[in-house]
Amino acid sequence: MSGRRRRHKERLCRDEPLSVRGCSRPRGSAFRAWQAMEASREIRTRLVQLIGNLIVRSIDEARQVPCVIPKDQLIAMVIERPQQFEHLVQEEQLAQAELSRAELTVQFDALHEIAQFRHLDRTGISFETTVESDEEFSAAVQQIHELSQSFIVYTSNALAIFEKEFEIFLSKFRRSLDGQSRTETPILLDADDLNGLVKTAGEYLAAGEYIQAFSFDRLLFSKVIGDDLIQIPLPGPLLSPLLIESVSGDADRFASLVKFILRACYVSQGGWMDLFKTLWRFVGSQPETYHHTRLVDLIERDVFFTCNLLRESFSSLKRWSRARRREAIEKSLGSLP
Repeated sequence: MSGRRRRHKERLCRDEPLSVRGCSRPRGSAFRAWQAMEASREIRTRLVQLIGNLIVRSIDEARQVPCVIPKDQLIAMVIERPQQFEHLVQEEQLAQAELSRAELTVQFDALHEIAQFRHLDRTGISFETTVESDEEFSAAVQQIHELSQSFIVYTSNALAIFEKEFEIFLSKFRRSLDGQSRTETPILLDADDLNGLVKTAGEYLAAGEYIQAFSFDRLLFSKVIGDDLIQIPLPGPLLSPLLIESVSGDADRFASLVKFILRACYVSQGGWMDLFKTLWRFVGSQPETYHHTRLVDLIERDVFFTCNLLRESFSSLKRWSRARRREAIEKSLGSLP
Protein backbone atom coordinates (compact mmCIF):
# COMPACT_ATOMS: atom_id res chain seq x y z
CA MET A 1 0.00 0.00 0.00
CA SER A 2 1.41 3.45 -0.91
CA GLY A 3 2.11 6.02 1.82
CA ARG A 4 -0.65 8.28 0.50
CA ARG A 5 -3.28 5.52 0.58
CA ARG A 6 -2.15 4.42 4.05
CA ARG A 7 -2.50 7.97 5.45
CA HIS A 8 -5.95 8.30 3.83
CA LYS A 9 -7.12 5.07 5.45
CA GLU A 10 -5.81 6.09 8.88
CA ARG A 11 -7.65 9.43 8.56
CA LEU A 12 -10.90 7.59 7.83
CA CYS A 13 -10.38 5.44 10.94
CA ARG A 14 -9.97 8.52 13.11
CA ASP A 15 -12.75 10.61 11.57
CA GLU A 16 -15.45 7.95 11.11
CA PRO A 17 -15.60 5.80 14.25
CA LEU A 18 -19.04 4.36 13.45
CA SER A 19 -18.31 3.53 9.84
CA VAL A 20 -14.84 2.11 10.01
CA ARG A 21 -14.18 1.08 6.38
CA GLY A 22 -11.60 -1.62 6.78
CA CYS A 23 -10.58 -0.79 10.38
CA SER A 24 -11.38 -3.24 13.17
CA ARG A 25 -12.21 -0.36 15.57
CA PRO A 26 -11.69 3.41 15.90
CA ARG A 27 -8.75 4.90 17.75
CA GLY A 28 -7.96 7.55 20.35
CA SER A 29 -10.89 9.56 21.71
CA ALA A 30 -13.15 8.07 19.05
CA PHE A 31 -12.29 4.61 20.38
CA ARG A 32 -13.30 5.59 23.92
CA ALA A 33 -16.61 6.96 22.61
CA TRP A 34 -17.12 3.75 20.64
CA GLN A 35 -16.44 1.68 23.78
CA ALA A 36 -18.98 3.72 25.76
CA MET A 37 -21.59 3.25 23.05
CA GLU A 38 -21.01 -0.51 22.92
CA ALA A 39 -21.21 -0.73 26.72
CA SER A 40 -24.44 1.30 26.70
CA ARG A 41 -25.92 -0.99 24.06
CA GLU A 42 -25.03 -4.06 26.13
CA ILE A 43 -26.55 -2.50 29.26
CA ARG A 44 -29.78 -1.71 27.40
CA THR A 45 -29.94 -5.23 25.96
CA ARG A 46 -29.52 -6.83 29.36
CA LEU A 47 -31.96 -4.39 30.92
CA VAL A 48 -34.65 -5.26 28.37
CA GLN A 49 -34.05 -8.96 29.04
CA LEU A 50 -34.54 -8.33 32.74
CA ILE A 51 -37.73 -6.33 32.10
CA GLY A 52 -39.02 -9.17 29.91
CA ASN A 53 -38.29 -11.71 32.64
CA LEU A 54 -40.08 -9.56 35.22
CA ILE A 55 -43.13 -9.19 32.96
CA VAL A 56 -43.31 -12.96 32.40
CA ARG A 57 -43.00 -13.60 36.13
CA SER A 58 -45.63 -10.99 36.95
CA ILE A 59 -48.28 -12.20 34.51
CA ASP A 60 -47.71 -15.76 35.70
CA GLU A 61 -47.74 -15.11 39.44
CA ALA A 62 -50.73 -12.76 39.19
CA ARG A 63 -53.04 -15.58 38.19
CA GLN A 64 -53.09 -17.09 41.71
CA VAL A 65 -55.51 -14.98 43.72
CA PRO A 66 -56.58 -15.70 47.34
CA CYS A 67 -60.34 -15.69 47.83
CA VAL A 68 -62.24 -15.83 51.12
CA ILE A 69 -64.54 -18.86 51.26
CA PRO A 70 -68.15 -17.79 51.99
CA LYS A 71 -69.46 -19.00 55.36
CA ASP A 72 -72.25 -21.17 53.91
CA GLN A 73 -69.81 -22.96 51.58
CA LEU A 74 -67.37 -23.45 54.44
CA ILE A 75 -70.01 -25.08 56.66
CA ALA A 76 -71.09 -27.38 53.83
CA MET A 77 -67.45 -28.36 53.24
CA VAL A 78 -66.90 -29.23 56.92
CA ILE A 79 -70.00 -31.44 56.94
CA GLU A 80 -69.82 -33.02 53.49
CA ARG A 81 -66.09 -32.93 52.60
CA PRO A 82 -64.06 -32.88 55.83
CA GLN A 83 -60.91 -34.13 54.09
CA GLN A 84 -60.99 -31.20 51.66
CA PHE A 85 -61.48 -28.83 54.61
CA GLU A 86 -58.45 -30.33 56.38
CA HIS A 87 -56.38 -29.99 53.22
CA LEU A 88 -57.31 -26.30 52.86
CA VAL A 89 -56.35 -25.60 56.47
CA GLN A 90 -52.95 -27.22 55.91
CA GLU A 91 -52.41 -25.15 52.76
CA GLU A 92 -53.27 -21.94 54.60
CA GLN A 93 -50.83 -22.72 57.40
CA LEU A 94 -48.05 -23.28 54.86
CA ALA A 95 -48.88 -20.27 52.70
CA GLN A 96 -49.47 -17.88 55.61
CA ALA A 97 -51.56 -15.76 53.25
CA GLU A 98 -52.51 -12.25 54.32
CA LEU A 99 -56.23 -13.03 54.29
CA SER A 100 -55.77 -16.30 56.18
CA ARG A 101 -54.96 -14.41 59.37
CA ALA A 102 -58.65 -13.70 59.80
CA GLU A 103 -60.46 -15.88 57.23
CA LEU A 104 -60.02 -19.24 55.55
CA THR A 105 -59.12 -18.65 51.94
CA VAL A 106 -58.62 -20.65 48.81
CA GLN A 107 -56.37 -19.87 45.86
CA PHE A 108 -58.18 -19.59 42.55
CA ASP A 109 -56.64 -19.31 39.10
CA ALA A 110 -57.86 -15.97 37.72
CA LEU A 111 -56.81 -16.74 34.15
CA HIS A 112 -58.64 -20.05 34.28
CA GLU A 113 -61.77 -18.23 35.44
CA ILE A 114 -61.44 -15.60 32.72
CA ALA A 115 -60.57 -18.20 30.03
CA GLN A 116 -59.70 -15.45 27.51
CA PHE A 117 -63.45 -14.55 27.60
CA ARG A 118 -64.38 -17.77 25.78
CA HIS A 119 -67.26 -18.36 28.23
CA LEU A 120 -69.13 -15.59 26.42
CA ASP A 121 -69.46 -17.90 23.41
CA ARG A 122 -72.13 -19.77 25.37
CA THR A 123 -74.50 -16.82 25.66
CA GLY A 124 -75.62 -17.24 22.06
CA ILE A 125 -77.03 -13.73 22.06
CA SER A 126 -77.12 -11.85 18.77
CA PHE A 127 -79.39 -9.37 17.09
CA GLU A 128 -81.01 -12.31 15.28
CA THR A 129 -81.82 -14.41 18.40
CA THR A 130 -85.23 -14.70 20.03
CA VAL A 131 -84.28 -12.61 23.08
CA GLU A 132 -87.11 -10.11 23.32
CA SER A 133 -86.26 -7.82 26.22
CA ASP A 134 -83.49 -6.12 28.17
CA GLU A 135 -84.46 -8.32 31.15
CA GLU A 136 -83.41 -11.47 29.31
CA PHE A 137 -80.32 -9.67 28.13
CA SER A 138 -79.35 -8.89 31.74
CA ALA A 139 -78.32 -12.49 32.50
CA ALA A 140 -75.51 -12.21 29.96
CA VAL A 141 -74.61 -8.77 31.31
CA GLN A 142 -74.25 -10.32 34.78
CA GLN A 143 -71.81 -12.87 33.37
CA ILE A 144 -69.76 -10.03 31.88
CA HIS A 145 -69.79 -8.28 35.25
CA GLU A 146 -68.37 -11.39 36.94
CA LEU A 147 -65.70 -11.67 34.25
CA SER A 148 -64.86 -8.00 34.78
CA GLN A 149 -64.21 -8.58 38.47
CA SER A 150 -61.79 -11.44 37.79
CA PHE A 151 -60.13 -9.56 34.93
CA ILE A 152 -59.56 -6.38 36.94
CA VAL A 153 -58.20 -8.38 39.89
CA TYR A 154 -55.77 -10.21 37.61
CA THR A 155 -54.49 -7.19 35.69
CA SER A 156 -54.18 -5.09 38.87
CA ASN A 157 -52.33 -7.94 40.55
CA ALA A 158 -49.90 -8.26 37.61
CA LEU A 159 -49.20 -4.52 37.66
CA ALA A 160 -48.61 -4.49 41.44
CA ILE A 161 -46.21 -7.44 41.25
CA PHE A 162 -44.29 -5.93 38.33
CA GLU A 163 -43.92 -2.50 39.90
CA LYS A 164 -42.78 -3.97 43.22
CA GLU A 165 -40.19 -6.24 41.60
CA PHE A 166 -38.92 -3.51 39.30
CA GLU A 167 -38.52 -1.05 42.17
CA ILE A 168 -36.47 -3.66 44.05
CA PHE A 169 -34.23 -4.03 41.00
CA LEU A 170 -33.83 -0.25 40.65
CA SER A 171 -32.83 0.03 44.29
CA LYS A 172 -30.11 -2.58 43.82
CA PHE A 173 -28.98 -0.96 40.58
CA ARG A 174 -28.61 2.43 42.25
CA ARG A 175 -26.61 0.97 45.14
CA SER A 176 -24.31 -0.64 42.59
CA LEU A 177 -23.74 2.70 40.84
CA ASP A 178 -23.13 4.45 44.15
CA GLY A 179 -20.57 1.82 45.10
CA GLN A 180 -18.67 2.52 41.89
CA SER A 181 -18.93 6.32 42.36
CA ARG A 182 -20.66 6.59 38.98
CA THR A 183 -23.07 9.35 38.06
CA GLU A 184 -26.64 8.27 37.41
CA THR A 185 -27.16 8.90 33.70
CA PRO A 186 -30.69 8.15 32.46
CA ILE A 187 -30.86 5.00 30.34
CA LEU A 188 -33.13 5.64 27.36
CA LEU A 189 -34.69 2.58 25.75
CA ASP A 190 -35.67 2.94 22.09
CA ALA A 191 -37.89 0.86 19.81
CA ASP A 192 -34.96 -1.27 18.61
CA ASP A 193 -34.07 -2.14 22.20
CA LEU A 194 -37.62 -3.29 22.92
CA ASN A 195 -38.00 -5.44 19.81
CA GLY A 196 -36.63 -8.37 21.77
CA LEU A 197 -39.85 -8.45 23.78
CA VAL A 198 -41.98 -8.95 20.67
CA LYS A 199 -40.86 -12.57 20.34
CA THR A 200 -41.76 -13.40 23.94
CA ALA A 201 -45.14 -11.68 23.74
CA GLY A 202 -45.71 -13.36 20.37
CA GLU A 203 -45.31 -16.78 21.96
CA TYR A 204 -48.25 -16.04 24.24
CA LEU A 205 -50.23 -14.76 21.26
CA ALA A 206 -49.51 -17.93 19.25
CA ALA A 207 -50.80 -20.01 22.18
CA GLY A 208 -54.05 -18.04 22.25
CA GLU A 209 -53.11 -16.38 25.56
CA TYR A 210 -54.12 -12.91 24.46
CA ILE A 211 -54.42 -11.32 27.88
CA GLN A 212 -50.81 -12.19 28.72
CA ALA A 213 -49.55 -11.11 25.29
CA PHE A 214 -51.12 -7.65 25.44
CA SER A 215 -50.17 -7.20 29.09
CA PHE A 216 -46.57 -6.65 27.93
CA ASP A 217 -47.33 -3.14 26.64
CA ARG A 218 -49.41 -2.26 29.69
CA LEU A 219 -46.63 -3.21 32.10
CA LEU A 220 -43.91 -1.78 29.89
CA PHE A 221 -45.51 1.66 29.99
CA SER A 222 -46.41 1.59 33.67
CA LYS A 223 -45.30 4.55 35.79
CA VAL A 224 -42.37 2.63 37.29
CA ILE A 225 -40.60 2.53 33.90
CA GLY A 226 -40.83 6.32 33.78
CA ASP A 227 -38.28 6.46 36.59
CA ASP A 228 -35.52 9.05 36.25
CA LEU A 229 -32.95 6.28 35.80
CA ILE A 230 -34.74 4.20 33.14
CA GLN A 231 -36.96 5.85 30.57
CA ILE A 232 -38.83 4.98 27.38
CA PRO A 233 -39.16 8.35 25.61
CA LEU A 234 -41.63 6.91 23.11
CA PRO A 235 -45.43 6.99 22.86
CA GLY A 236 -47.06 3.67 23.63
CA PRO A 237 -48.13 1.16 22.65
CA LEU A 238 -45.11 -0.35 20.89
CA LEU A 239 -45.65 -4.11 20.93
CA SER A 240 -49.41 -4.33 20.38
CA PRO A 241 -49.37 -3.08 16.75
CA LEU A 242 -46.65 -5.62 15.93
CA LEU A 243 -48.62 -8.43 17.58
CA ILE A 244 -51.75 -7.49 15.64
CA GLU A 245 -49.81 -7.32 12.39
CA SER A 246 -48.22 -10.74 13.04
CA VAL A 247 -51.57 -12.55 12.67
CA SER A 248 -53.21 -10.29 10.07
CA GLY A 249 -52.34 -12.64 7.23
CA ASP A 250 -54.35 -15.52 8.74
CA ALA A 251 -58.09 -14.79 8.44
CA ASP A 252 -59.17 -17.23 11.18
CA ARG A 253 -56.52 -16.17 13.68
CA PHE A 254 -57.15 -12.51 12.99
CA ALA A 255 -60.91 -12.94 13.47
CA SER A 256 -60.24 -14.70 16.79
CA LEU A 257 -57.97 -11.86 17.86
CA VAL A 258 -60.53 -9.20 16.89
CA LYS A 259 -63.21 -11.06 18.88
CA PHE A 260 -60.93 -11.02 21.93
CA ILE A 261 -60.13 -7.30 21.57
CA LEU A 262 -63.82 -6.38 21.30
CA ARG A 263 -64.59 -8.34 24.46
CA ALA A 264 -61.58 -6.94 26.31
CA CYS A 265 -62.98 -3.44 25.80
CA TYR A 266 -66.18 -4.00 27.75
CA VAL A 267 -64.95 -6.67 30.17
CA SER A 268 -62.24 -4.20 31.25
CA GLN A 269 -64.99 -1.54 31.55
CA GLY A 270 -63.24 0.56 28.94
CA GLY A 271 -59.76 0.13 30.39
CA TRP A 272 -58.50 -1.68 27.28
CA MET A 273 -60.33 0.48 24.73
CA ASP A 274 -56.95 1.80 23.58
CA LEU A 275 -56.21 -1.70 22.26
CA PHE A 276 -59.24 -1.45 19.96
CA LYS A 277 -58.04 1.95 18.75
CA THR A 278 -54.68 0.36 17.93
CA LEU A 279 -56.53 -2.32 15.97
CA TRP A 280 -58.59 0.29 14.13
CA ARG A 281 -55.50 2.28 13.17
CA PHE A 282 -53.85 -0.88 11.85
CA VAL A 283 -56.90 -1.77 9.74
CA GLY A 284 -56.96 1.77 8.36
CA SER A 285 -53.28 1.57 7.40
CA GLN A 286 -53.56 -1.84 5.73
CA PRO A 287 -56.72 -1.73 3.53
CA GLU A 288 -55.23 -4.19 1.04
CA THR A 289 -54.59 -6.72 3.83
CA TYR A 290 -57.73 -6.33 5.91
CA HIS A 291 -60.60 -4.22 4.65
CA HIS A 292 -62.51 -2.36 7.35
CA THR A 293 -65.84 -3.90 6.28
CA ARG A 294 -64.64 -7.23 7.70
CA LEU A 295 -64.06 -5.51 11.03
CA VAL A 296 -67.57 -4.02 10.88
CA ASP A 297 -68.96 -7.54 10.35
CA LEU A 298 -67.26 -8.80 13.52
CA ILE A 299 -68.36 -5.78 15.53
CA GLU A 300 -71.99 -6.19 14.48
CA ARG A 301 -71.90 -9.81 15.68
CA ASP A 302 -70.82 -8.69 19.17
CA VAL A 303 -73.98 -7.16 20.60
CA PHE A 304 -72.30 -5.93 23.79
CA PHE A 305 -69.57 -4.00 21.97
CA THR A 306 -72.10 -2.63 19.49
CA CYS A 307 -74.38 -1.41 22.28
CA ASN A 308 -71.46 0.37 23.94
CA LEU A 309 -70.12 1.80 20.69
CA LEU A 310 -73.49 3.16 19.54
CA ARG A 311 -74.75 3.95 23.06
CA GLU A 312 -78.04 2.25 22.40
CA SER A 313 -79.90 -0.49 24.28
CA PHE A 314 -80.04 -4.04 22.99
CA SER A 315 -83.81 -3.95 22.55
CA SER A 316 -83.52 -0.75 20.51
CA LEU A 317 -80.73 -2.00 18.24
CA LYS A 318 -82.54 -5.30 17.73
CA ARG A 319 -85.34 -3.41 16.01
CA TRP A 320 -82.91 -1.79 13.59
CA SER A 321 -82.16 -3.37 10.24
CA ARG A 322 -78.70 -4.90 9.82
CA ALA A 323 -77.87 -2.26 7.21
CA ARG A 324 -78.77 0.54 9.63
CA ARG A 325 -76.63 -0.98 12.39
CA ARG A 326 -73.67 -1.37 10.06
CA GLU A 327 -74.02 2.20 8.83
CA ALA A 328 -74.08 3.48 12.43
CA ILE A 329 -71.04 1.37 13.32
CA GLU A 330 -69.05 2.76 10.38
CA LYS A 331 -70.01 6.30 11.32
CA SER A 332 -68.88 5.77 14.94
CA LEU A 333 -65.60 4.23 13.83
CA GLY A 334 -64.97 7.18 11.58
CA SER A 335 -65.12 9.53 14.57
CA LEU A 336 -62.50 7.63 16.58
CA PRO A 337 -59.24 9.57 17.16
